[in-house]
Amino acid sequence: MPAVIPYIHHCCVSSISLLAICNISYMDIEIMTSNINNRIKLPTKTMTK
Repeated sequence: MPAVIPYIHHCCVSSISLLAICNISYMDIEIMTSNINNRIKLPTKTMTK
C-alpha cells in the first residue's frame, strides 16, 4: 500500500503540469494567431488608403 501513495501523487503532479503546459501552449497559439491576423490586416489597410 505505501508504494501506491507516491504513484498517485506523481500522477496528480504530472496531470497538473500537463494542464499547465497545455494552457501555456494554448495561450501562445492565441497570441500567435492574433499577431498573424494583425499582420494580415495591416497591409490591407495600407493598400486601401
